[in-house]
Amino acid sequence: MQHGVLMEAEALICATAMAGGVAAALPFLPQAQRLAITSFKGSWTGLASEFFRAMAEKIARAEPRDAGSRDENPKIGAGKPIARPFAELVSELQSMLIEDWAARPVHRRQAGPRHKRGVGGHHQSEIGLVLARSSLPRTGWPRPHRNAARELGTLKTYTETRFNFGDKNLVTSNGEVDTNPAANKAPDLHFAWIQLGGLRVGKDETPYDQFIGYAGNVIQDTIIPYGVKDTNVVSYYFDVDGGFSGVISLEEGSGVTGTIDSYVPHVVGGLKYKGDWGAITGVVAHDSNYEEVAGKVRLDVNVSKELSLFVMAGYGTDDNLSDDAGNVIDAHGRGFYKPWGGNWAVWGGGTYKFNDKTAFNLQASADDDKNYALAANVAYTIVPGYTITTEVDWNHFGHFDDGTPFGNWTKADKKDSVGGIARFQRNF
Repeated sequence: MQHGVLMEAEALICATAMAGGVAAALPFLPQAQRLAITSFKGSWTGLASEFFRAMAEKIARAEPRDAGSRDENPKIGAGKPIARPFAELVSELQSMLIEDWAARPVHRRQAGPRHKRGVGGHHQSEIGLVLARSSLPRTGWPRPHRNAARELGTLKTYTETRFNFGDKNLVTSNGEVDTNPAANKAPDLHFAWIQLGGLRVGKDETPYDQFIGYAGNVIQDTIIPYGVKDTNVVSYYFDVDGGFSGVISLEEGSGVTGTIDSYVPHVVGGLKYKGDWGAITGVVAHDSNYEEVAGKVRLDVNVSKELSLFVMAGYGTDDNLSDDAGNVIDAHGRGFYKPWGGNWAVWGGGTYKFNDKTAFNLQASADDDKNYALAANVAYTIVPGYTITTEVDWNHFGHFDDGTPFGNWTKADKKDSVGGIARFQRNF
Protein backbone atom coordinates (compact mmCIF):
# COMPACT_ATOMS: atom_id res chain seq x y z
CA MET A 1 0.00 0.00 0.00
CA GLN A 2 1.26 3.45 -0.91
CA HIS A 3 -0.55 6.55 0.40
CA GLY A 4 -3.74 4.59 0.98
CA VAL A 5 -3.72 2.91 -2.44
CA LEU A 6 -3.23 -0.83 -2.84
CA MET A 7 -0.79 -1.61 -5.68
CA GLU A 8 0.66 -4.79 -7.11
CA ALA A 9 4.40 -5.39 -6.93
CA GLU A 10 4.98 -4.81 -10.62
CA ALA A 11 2.86 -1.67 -10.57
CA LEU A 12 4.72 -0.44 -7.50
CA ILE A 13 8.09 -0.96 -9.18
CA CYS A 14 6.99 0.86 -12.33
CA ALA A 15 5.39 3.66 -10.37
CA THR A 16 8.52 4.08 -8.26
CA ALA A 17 10.69 4.31 -11.39
CA MET A 18 8.33 6.83 -12.89
CA ALA A 19 8.19 8.87 -9.74
CA GLY A 20 11.97 9.03 -9.76
CA GLY A 21 11.91 10.21 -13.36
CA VAL A 22 9.36 12.90 -12.53
CA ALA A 23 11.39 14.08 -9.56
CA ALA A 24 14.51 14.20 -11.71
CA ALA A 25 12.77 16.15 -14.46
CA LEU A 26 11.10 18.81 -12.33
CA PRO A 27 14.29 20.69 -11.34
CA PHE A 28 15.03 21.33 -15.02
CA LEU A 29 11.74 23.13 -15.60
CA PRO A 30 11.77 26.95 -15.75
CA GLN A 31 11.39 28.63 -12.36
CA ALA A 32 7.92 29.92 -13.19
CA GLN A 33 6.63 26.43 -14.02
CA ARG A 34 8.20 24.89 -10.91
CA LEU A 35 6.52 27.52 -8.75
CA ALA A 36 3.22 26.97 -10.55
CA ILE A 37 3.37 23.21 -9.99
CA THR A 38 4.44 23.60 -6.34
CA SER A 39 1.69 26.09 -5.58
CA PHE A 40 -0.90 23.97 -7.33
CA LYS A 41 0.12 20.65 -5.71
CA GLY A 42 1.00 22.06 -2.34
CA SER A 43 4.32 20.35 -1.64
CA TRP A 44 6.70 17.76 -3.04
CA THR A 45 5.23 15.15 -0.65
CA GLY A 46 1.74 16.02 -1.79
CA LEU A 47 2.89 15.92 -5.38
CA ALA A 48 4.20 12.37 -4.92
CA SER A 49 0.93 11.37 -3.28
CA GLU A 50 -1.04 12.79 -6.21
CA PHE A 51 1.26 10.90 -8.57
CA PHE A 52 0.49 7.53 -6.97
CA ARG A 53 -3.22 8.28 -6.92
CA ALA A 54 -3.12 9.15 -10.62
CA MET A 55 -1.22 5.91 -11.24
CA ALA A 56 -3.83 3.83 -9.49
CA GLU A 57 -6.73 5.58 -11.21
CA LYS A 58 -5.04 5.10 -14.59
CA ILE A 59 -4.66 1.37 -13.94
CA ALA A 60 -8.26 1.10 -12.78
CA ARG A 61 -9.54 2.82 -15.93
CA ALA A 62 -7.28 0.75 -18.18
CA GLU A 63 -8.12 -2.62 -16.54
CA PRO A 64 -11.86 -2.88 -15.77
CA ARG A 65 -12.91 -6.12 -14.13
CA ASP A 66 -16.24 -7.92 -14.04
CA ALA A 67 -18.22 -7.40 -10.87
CA GLY A 68 -18.32 -11.15 -10.23
CA SER A 69 -14.57 -11.51 -10.41
CA ARG A 70 -13.60 -8.42 -8.39
CA ASP A 71 -11.04 -9.24 -5.68
CA GLU A 72 -12.23 -7.57 -2.48
CA ASN A 73 -8.92 -8.35 -0.74
CA PRO A 74 -6.20 -7.69 -3.30
CA LYS A 75 -2.87 -9.25 -2.56
CA ILE A 76 0.57 -8.07 -3.48
CA GLY A 77 2.53 -10.75 -5.25
CA ALA A 78 2.81 -12.85 -8.35
CA GLY A 79 -0.01 -14.84 -9.87
CA LYS A 80 -2.46 -12.02 -10.57
CA PRO A 81 -3.45 -11.56 -14.25
CA ILE A 82 -2.23 -8.40 -15.91
CA ALA A 83 -4.54 -7.15 -18.63
CA ARG A 84 -2.05 -4.73 -20.21
CA PRO A 85 1.74 -4.56 -20.01
CA PHE A 86 2.84 -2.05 -17.43
CA ALA A 87 5.38 -0.72 -19.92
CA GLU A 88 2.47 0.70 -21.92
CA LEU A 89 0.94 2.25 -18.79
CA VAL A 90 4.29 3.71 -17.83
CA SER A 91 4.69 5.24 -21.28
CA GLU A 92 1.20 6.74 -21.19
CA LEU A 93 1.60 8.14 -17.70
CA GLN A 94 4.99 9.60 -18.51
CA SER A 95 3.42 11.30 -21.50
CA MET A 96 0.55 12.61 -19.37
CA LEU A 97 2.39 13.67 -16.23
CA ILE A 98 5.82 14.73 -17.50
CA GLU A 99 5.44 16.05 -21.02
CA ASP A 100 2.24 17.91 -20.28
CA TRP A 101 3.90 19.62 -17.34
CA ALA A 102 7.01 20.42 -19.37
CA ALA A 103 5.47 21.09 -22.77
CA ARG A 104 8.38 22.92 -24.32
CA PRO A 105 11.02 22.17 -27.02
CA VAL A 106 13.83 19.81 -26.12
CA HIS A 107 17.05 20.56 -28.01
CA ARG A 108 19.71 17.98 -28.70
CA ARG A 109 22.85 19.66 -27.53
CA GLN A 110 25.86 19.00 -29.70
CA ALA A 111 29.31 20.42 -30.03
CA GLY A 112 28.08 22.00 -33.27
CA PRO A 113 26.19 21.25 -36.50
CA ARG A 114 26.90 17.95 -38.15
CA HIS A 115 28.67 18.39 -41.46
CA LYS A 116 28.89 16.06 -44.43
CA ARG A 117 31.76 17.03 -46.65
CA GLY A 118 33.02 15.71 -49.96
CA VAL A 119 36.43 16.52 -51.34
CA GLY A 120 34.73 17.50 -54.57
CA GLY A 121 33.20 20.47 -52.81
CA HIS A 122 29.89 19.11 -51.58
CA HIS A 123 28.88 20.57 -48.24
CA GLN A 124 25.71 19.85 -46.31
CA SER A 125 24.79 20.92 -42.80
CA GLU A 126 22.10 19.46 -40.58
CA ILE A 127 20.94 20.68 -37.19
CA GLY A 128 18.67 18.40 -35.19
CA LEU A 129 15.72 19.71 -33.16
CA VAL A 130 13.48 17.43 -31.09
CA LEU A 131 10.17 18.69 -29.75
CA ALA A 132 8.34 17.46 -26.65
CA ARG A 133 5.17 15.50 -27.45
CA SER A 134 1.89 16.50 -25.88
CA SER A 135 -0.68 13.85 -24.97
CA LEU A 136 -3.36 16.00 -23.27
CA PRO A 137 -4.82 19.41 -24.17
CA ARG A 138 -3.29 22.30 -22.25
CA THR A 139 -4.49 25.79 -21.46
CA GLY A 140 -2.04 28.47 -20.45
CA TRP A 141 1.08 26.33 -20.90
CA PRO A 142 3.68 27.20 -23.57
CA ARG A 143 3.10 25.47 -26.90
CA PRO A 144 6.00 23.65 -28.64
CA HIS A 145 7.70 25.72 -31.32
CA ARG A 146 7.42 24.27 -34.81
CA ASN A 147 10.57 22.88 -36.34
CA ALA A 148 11.45 25.36 -39.08
CA ALA A 149 14.10 23.05 -40.55
CA ARG A 150 11.55 20.28 -41.06
CA GLU A 151 8.98 22.68 -42.51
CA LEU A 152 11.29 24.32 -45.05
CA GLY A 153 13.46 21.30 -45.87
CA THR A 154 17.15 20.51 -45.69
CA LEU A 155 19.67 23.30 -46.17
CA LYS A 156 22.33 22.27 -48.70
CA THR A 157 25.21 23.95 -50.46
CA TYR A 158 27.40 22.67 -53.28
CA THR A 159 30.43 24.12 -54.98
CA GLU A 160 32.74 22.69 -57.64
CA THR A 161 35.71 24.40 -59.30
CA ARG A 162 37.57 22.74 -62.15
CA PHE A 163 41.23 23.25 -63.07
CA ASN A 164 42.34 21.89 -66.45
CA PHE A 165 45.58 21.66 -68.37
CA GLY A 166 45.45 20.84 -72.06
CA ASP A 167 45.39 22.01 -75.66
CA LYS A 168 44.09 25.51 -76.18
CA ASN A 169 42.45 24.85 -79.57
CA LEU A 170 42.85 28.48 -80.64
CA VAL A 171 40.66 29.42 -83.59
CA THR A 172 40.92 32.25 -86.12
CA SER A 173 38.09 34.67 -86.91
CA ASN A 174 36.87 32.50 -89.80
CA GLY A 175 36.65 29.39 -87.60
CA GLU A 176 39.87 27.67 -88.62
CA VAL A 177 42.19 26.12 -86.02
CA ASP A 178 45.24 28.38 -85.73
CA THR A 179 47.58 27.00 -83.11
CA ASN A 180 47.13 24.29 -80.52
CA PRO A 181 49.54 24.86 -77.61
CA ALA A 182 49.11 23.03 -74.30
CA ALA A 183 48.71 25.29 -71.28
CA ASN A 184 46.71 25.87 -68.13
CA LYS A 185 43.12 26.75 -68.91
CA ALA A 186 41.10 29.29 -66.98
CA PRO A 187 39.54 27.96 -63.73
CA ASP A 188 35.92 26.96 -64.16
CA LEU A 189 33.46 27.66 -61.34
CA HIS A 190 31.12 24.89 -62.39
CA PHE A 191 28.73 24.85 -59.43
CA ALA A 192 28.16 27.23 -56.52
CA TRP A 193 24.63 27.10 -55.19
CA ILE A 194 22.57 27.10 -51.99
CA GLN A 195 19.34 25.13 -51.65
CA LEU A 196 16.70 25.19 -48.92
CA GLY A 197 14.03 22.59 -49.45
CA GLY A 198 13.21 22.80 -53.15
CA LEU A 199 14.48 26.36 -53.70
CA ARG A 200 17.95 26.58 -55.28
CA VAL A 201 19.84 29.82 -55.91
CA GLY A 202 23.28 30.34 -57.45
CA LYS A 203 25.55 29.08 -60.22
CA ASP A 204 24.31 25.80 -61.65
CA GLU A 205 23.62 23.91 -64.83
CA THR A 206 20.24 24.85 -66.25
CA PRO A 207 17.49 22.31 -65.44
CA TYR A 208 16.81 22.37 -69.19
CA ASP A 209 19.84 20.05 -69.40
CA GLN A 210 20.31 18.74 -65.88
CA PHE A 211 16.72 17.83 -65.04
CA ILE A 212 16.12 15.91 -68.26
CA GLY A 213 19.55 14.28 -68.15
CA TYR A 214 22.72 14.23 -70.21
CA ALA A 215 22.92 12.54 -73.60
CA GLY A 216 24.37 9.23 -72.45
CA ASN A 217 27.43 8.10 -70.51
CA VAL A 218 29.96 8.97 -73.19
CA ILE A 219 32.64 11.63 -72.68
CA GLN A 220 31.94 13.58 -75.88
CA ASP A 221 28.16 13.80 -75.55
CA THR A 222 27.82 17.23 -77.23
CA ILE A 223 29.16 16.63 -80.76
CA ILE A 224 25.54 17.45 -81.58
CA PRO A 225 24.93 19.92 -78.72
CA TYR A 226 21.82 19.62 -76.56
CA GLY A 227 22.48 22.50 -74.14
CA VAL A 228 24.94 25.16 -73.02
CA LYS A 229 24.36 24.44 -69.30
CA ASP A 230 26.17 27.26 -67.39
CA THR A 231 23.93 29.91 -65.81
CA ASN A 232 22.86 31.63 -62.62
CA VAL A 233 19.50 30.27 -61.51
CA VAL A 234 16.60 30.73 -59.15
CA SER A 235 15.03 27.28 -59.41
CA TYR A 236 12.32 25.47 -57.50
CA TYR A 237 12.18 21.65 -57.53
CA PHE A 238 9.12 19.78 -56.30
CA ASP A 239 7.85 16.21 -55.96
CA VAL A 240 4.28 15.06 -56.46
CA ASP A 241 2.74 11.78 -55.29
CA GLY A 242 2.74 8.97 -57.80
CA GLY A 243 6.29 9.31 -59.14
CA PHE A 244 5.92 12.81 -60.60
CA SER A 245 8.43 15.60 -60.08
CA GLY A 246 8.96 18.99 -61.63
CA VAL A 247 11.01 22.17 -61.76
CA ILE A 248 10.58 25.80 -62.70
CA SER A 249 13.60 28.05 -63.15
CA LEU A 250 14.43 31.71 -63.82
CA GLU A 251 17.85 32.01 -65.44
CA GLU A 252 20.49 34.54 -66.52
CA GLY A 253 22.09 32.44 -69.24
CA SER A 254 25.73 32.81 -70.26
CA GLY A 255 27.87 33.72 -73.23
CA VAL A 256 27.50 36.53 -75.72
CA THR A 257 24.14 35.42 -77.10
CA GLY A 258 22.87 33.57 -74.03
CA THR A 259 23.21 36.20 -71.26
CA ILE A 260 19.99 38.16 -70.76
CA ASP A 261 20.13 41.71 -72.12
CA SER A 262 17.42 43.14 -69.84
CA TYR A 263 15.73 42.52 -66.51
CA VAL A 264 13.58 39.77 -68.09
CA PRO A 265 15.02 36.30 -67.28
CA HIS A 266 14.91 33.17 -69.35
CA VAL A 267 12.23 30.77 -68.08
CA VAL A 268 12.53 26.97 -67.91
CA GLY A 269 9.96 24.41 -66.82
CA GLY A 270 10.13 20.63 -66.59
CA LEU A 271 8.04 17.62 -65.58
CA LYS A 272 9.11 14.00 -65.04
CA TYR A 273 7.38 10.69 -64.36
CA LYS A 274 9.63 7.97 -62.97
CA GLY A 275 8.91 4.31 -62.31
CA ASP A 276 10.75 1.03 -61.92
CA TRP A 277 10.66 0.58 -65.68
CA GLY A 278 12.38 3.92 -66.39
CA ALA A 279 11.23 7.52 -66.85
CA ILE A 280 9.70 10.00 -69.25
CA THR A 281 10.74 13.65 -68.99
CA GLY A 282 9.90 16.89 -70.77
CA VAL A 283 11.41 20.38 -70.52
CA VAL A 284 10.57 23.65 -72.25
CA ALA A 285 12.43 26.98 -72.26
CA HIS A 286 11.76 30.55 -73.36
CA ASP A 287 14.74 32.59 -74.58
CA SER A 288 13.99 36.17 -73.53
CA ASN A 289 16.75 37.65 -75.73
CA TYR A 290 15.51 36.34 -79.06
CA GLU A 291 11.91 35.53 -78.07
CA GLU A 292 12.28 31.90 -79.11
CA VAL A 293 10.98 28.68 -77.54
CA ALA A 294 12.68 25.29 -77.40
CA GLY A 295 11.86 21.98 -75.78
CA LYS A 296 13.07 18.41 -75.31
CA VAL A 297 11.41 15.11 -74.43
CA ARG A 298 13.21 12.00 -73.24
CA LEU A 299 12.36 8.35 -72.66
CA ASP A 300 14.52 6.11 -70.43
CA VAL A 301 13.89 2.36 -70.32
CA ASN A 302 15.49 -0.18 -67.98
CA VAL A 303 15.42 -3.25 -70.19
CA SER A 304 17.21 -5.39 -67.61
CA LYS A 305 19.69 -5.05 -64.78
CA GLU A 306 22.46 -5.00 -67.37
CA LEU A 307 20.90 -2.93 -70.19
CA SER A 308 19.42 0.57 -70.09
CA LEU A 309 18.39 2.61 -73.15
CA PHE A 310 17.37 6.21 -73.82
CA VAL A 311 16.16 8.42 -76.63
CA MET A 312 15.87 12.22 -76.50
CA ALA A 313 14.48 14.63 -79.10
CA GLY A 314 14.62 18.41 -79.22
CA TYR A 315 12.77 21.03 -81.24
CA GLY A 316 13.11 24.80 -81.25
CA THR A 317 12.01 27.85 -83.21
CA ASP A 318 14.80 29.90 -84.79
CA ASP A 319 13.30 32.72 -86.89
CA ASN A 320 14.88 35.44 -84.75
CA LEU A 321 18.01 33.41 -84.03
CA SER A 322 18.66 33.14 -87.77
CA ASP A 323 17.89 36.80 -88.53
CA ASP A 324 21.49 38.02 -88.46
CA ALA A 325 20.61 41.12 -90.47
CA GLY A 326 18.06 42.25 -87.90
CA ASN A 327 19.91 41.32 -84.70
CA VAL A 328 22.23 43.54 -82.71
CA ILE A 329 24.16 40.37 -81.75
CA ASP A 330 24.14 37.66 -84.38
CA ALA A 331 23.27 34.18 -83.12
CA HIS A 332 23.76 32.30 -86.43
CA GLY A 333 20.70 30.18 -85.74
CA ARG A 334 21.95 28.71 -82.45
CA GLY A 335 20.52 29.85 -79.11
CA PHE A 336 21.11 29.13 -75.44
CA TYR A 337 18.33 26.52 -75.41
CA LYS A 338 18.54 25.47 -79.08
CA PRO A 339 22.25 25.07 -79.73
CA TRP A 340 21.83 22.43 -82.44
CA GLY A 341 21.68 23.19 -86.17
CA GLY A 342 18.19 23.62 -87.65
CA ASN A 343 14.92 23.11 -85.85
CA TRP A 344 15.25 19.56 -84.57
CA ALA A 345 17.82 17.16 -83.18
CA VAL A 346 17.78 13.65 -81.72
CA TRP A 347 20.07 11.63 -79.44
CA GLY A 348 19.88 7.97 -78.50
CA GLY A 349 21.95 5.25 -76.92
CA GLY A 350 22.43 3.20 -73.83
CA THR A 351 24.65 1.36 -71.38
CA TYR A 352 25.34 -2.35 -71.09
CA LYS A 353 27.05 -3.60 -67.92
CA PHE A 354 29.02 -6.77 -68.53
CA ASN A 355 29.76 -7.08 -64.82
CA ASP A 356 30.35 -4.87 -61.78
CA LYS A 357 33.60 -3.57 -63.27
CA THR A 358 33.00 -3.20 -67.01
CA ALA A 359 30.39 -1.20 -68.93
CA PHE A 360 29.90 -0.35 -72.61
CA ASN A 361 28.35 3.04 -73.47
CA LEU A 362 27.02 4.19 -76.82
CA GLN A 363 25.48 7.40 -78.19
CA ALA A 364 24.28 8.33 -81.68
CA SER A 365 22.99 11.78 -82.62
CA ALA A 366 21.82 13.89 -85.56
CA ASP A 367 20.33 17.33 -86.28
CA ASP A 368 18.30 19.14 -88.89
CA ASP A 369 21.47 20.65 -90.45
CA LYS A 370 22.66 17.23 -91.68
CA ASN A 371 25.24 16.72 -88.95
CA TYR A 372 25.69 13.23 -87.50
CA ALA A 373 27.80 11.83 -84.69
CA LEU A 374 28.66 8.56 -82.98
CA ALA A 375 30.46 8.02 -79.66
CA ALA A 376 31.30 4.72 -77.94
CA ASN A 377 33.44 3.81 -74.97
CA VAL A 378 34.32 1.08 -72.52
CA ALA A 379 34.62 2.03 -68.85
CA TYR A 380 36.61 -0.36 -66.69
CA THR A 381 36.86 0.02 -62.92
CA ILE A 382 40.19 -1.49 -61.90
CA VAL A 383 39.57 -1.04 -58.21
CA PRO A 384 36.75 0.84 -56.47
CA GLY A 385 37.30 4.55 -57.08
CA TYR A 386 39.63 4.17 -60.09
CA THR A 387 38.14 3.92 -63.60
CA ILE A 388 39.79 3.95 -67.01
CA THR A 389 37.61 4.90 -69.98
CA THR A 390 38.65 4.58 -73.62
CA GLU A 391 36.41 6.24 -76.20
CA VAL A 392 36.20 6.60 -79.97
CA ASP A 393 34.19 9.45 -81.59
CA TRP A 394 33.04 10.11 -85.14
CA ASN A 395 31.65 13.37 -86.52
CA HIS A 396 30.06 14.07 -89.90
CA PHE A 397 29.91 17.78 -90.84
CA GLY A 398 27.11 17.78 -93.40
CA HIS A 399 27.76 21.23 -94.90
CA PHE A 400 31.54 21.16 -94.92
CA ASP A 401 31.65 21.67 -98.69
CA ASP A 402 28.92 24.29 -99.15
CA GLY A 403 28.77 26.11 -95.78
CA THR A 404 25.82 26.63 -93.45
CA PRO A 405 24.30 29.58 -91.58
CA PHE A 406 24.54 27.51 -88.39
CA GLY A 407 28.35 27.53 -88.50
CA ASN A 408 30.97 24.91 -87.72
CA TRP A 409 30.10 23.83 -84.16
CA THR A 410 32.87 21.24 -83.72
CA LYS A 411 35.51 23.26 -85.65
CA ALA A 412 35.97 20.25 -87.91
CA ASP A 413 38.57 20.67 -90.69
CA LYS A 414 37.12 17.87 -92.83
CA LYS A 415 33.76 16.38 -93.62
CA ASP A 416 34.29 13.24 -91.54
CA SER A 417 36.45 13.30 -88.43
CA VAL A 418 37.50 10.56 -86.03
CA GLY A 419 39.02 11.07 -82.60
CA GLY A 420 39.82 9.17 -79.45
CA ILE A 421 40.03 9.84 -75.71
CA ALA A 422 41.54 7.95 -72.79
CA ARG A 423 40.40 9.07 -69.35
CA PHE A 424 41.93 8.00 -66.04
CA GLN A 425 39.52 8.94 -63.30
CA ARG A 426 40.05 8.71 -59.56
CA ASN A 427 37.02 9.27 -57.33
CA PHE A 428 37.49 9.96 -53.63
